[in-house]
Amino acid sequence: MRKTTLLALLCIAFLGKGLAQKKDPKNAVSAKVLFIDYGSPNSVDGLSVTNGIEVGYLRNINRWLTFGIPMKVGLANVKDDVNNNRIFTSVDGILQFQFARTEDTRIIPYLMGGGGMVWEDVLGTNVQVPVGGGLNFRAGGRSFINVQGEYRLSQKENRNNLQLGVGLVHFLGKVDTDGDGIADVLDLCPHEIGTVSTGGCPDQDLDGIADREDRCPSRPGRKRFDGCPDTDDDKVADPDDECPETPGLEKFNGCPDTDKDGIPDKDDECPGQKGPASTNGCPDSDGDGITDKDDKCPEIAGLLEYRGCPFADRD
Repeated sequence: MRKTTLLALLCIAFLGKGLAQKKDPKNAVSAKVLFIDYGSPNSVDGLSVTNGIEVGYLRNINRWLTFGIPMKVGLANVKDDVNNNRIFTSVDGILQFQFARTEDTRIIPYLMGGGGMVWEDVLGTNVQVPVGGGLNFRAGGRSFINVQGEYRLSQKENRNNLQLGVGLVHFLGKVDTDGDGIADVLDLCPHEIGTVSTGGCPDQDLDGIADREDRCPSRPGRKRFDGCPDTDDDKVADPDDECPETPGLEKFNGCPDTDKDGIPDKDDECPGQKGPASTNGCPDSDGDGITDKDDKCPEIAGLLEYRGCPFADRD
């Protein structure tokens, strides 16, 4: 029995490894401990319940149907045996009809049925038809605790039996909670759909900068500006640029200073002529505090009441 058990475990381990490489979340492997009763179905008293193990492969066909290949090794306590206990091995093909299965379902009930071959030491083989049902309890991620009961109808006398299995079912492939194609272990935002370039985090403007690090998540921008655009390409991001469509200087919050007088054009009443801040950027050639454009005598200092001309020249 030890050799048969070891062979079955090696087979399922090899199968599981191969399937895991495909990263197909529909594939699963299972392992169970079996409690086997040959006495009750055949109305035979005095036959004790025996044990076995089961390993198997499962494949979800759709949300309702699952195909399975369980392989079992155990003891059959049968009436026509001298010592009652015989080692058996079996391979089945089954279908499970599942109820209410979704990605978030905690408990998944199902009915099952199928057919298989059973080998008993030197007593040959017999065909058995298993029917039953079970429950899968989500244990976390893609793992489930499985409880299954089945009645196995055999074409050989005294071989009908009941089997109860308790074990684990694990779906292969890495867990991807948000379904964005990036495994949770590598996903910086495992509960939000994202892109590979942002480590699995959302990037609604597709600028390569995750929304959570993007000052302008709805407008494509540059990394140097934390995801914000610079429309006029003056090295001042639009949210910080008071003149976002006209190239300007950083010290003036992105606004230009055409005449280079230190007063940005938007505040300069004479943007094409240099002037001091005291005259709002307009020149005052004679220094009388009256801008040239308002000074009737721009080259001679004068008085405001005479519109920039001296008193002597008022007439």
